[in-house]
Amino acid sequence: MLFAHGWAIIQSSREIYTNAKPGDLDEIDEKLAINDKKLHNDFKVWISENKDQYLVYSFHEYLNHCNGFLQFTIARNHRSSCIWDLINWLASSSSGTYGITYVHDDEDIIGLNQYGRGKNDYSNEFRVWRVLKGEVMELEDKFLSPIVPTILPNFDS
Repeated sequence: MLFAHGWAIIQSSREIYTNAKPGDLDEIDEKLAINDKKLHNDFKVWISENKDQYLVYSFHEYLNHCNGFLQFTIARNHRSSCIWDLINWLASSSSGTYGITYVHDDEDIIGLNQYGRGKNDYSNEFRVWRVLKGEVMELEDKFLSPIVPTILPNFDS
């Protein structure tokens, strides 16, 4: 089973603030608001065209001072899922978008190419997929892994 839960802040690049003068901030804020609105609309189009019945999400364009806030969860029988396309879209949409996705795939086992990646045995751990500055990086999880015995008891004992 594939289980993934994540969040992201969908926003345009904030590099324009580098070396900005205080008098420029209002104009920059207005420009970023326009860019963010377009990016949010692009996300809504993308998600509507890539629906997955197993993906549950909430997207808030404006949530107090946290704009472009996306939360998502997916639970599938196998690895095939729009979650990978979503993570890649988030990274490629804007270098300002960032977020984390926790993934557990019990079929991510060496040699199991049909459903898993077939390269490593990650069946007993969560993997963390980070979106940052236009890139996706897979990282180890130190908080919930290994699943047995951290979360579940070792039934072999």
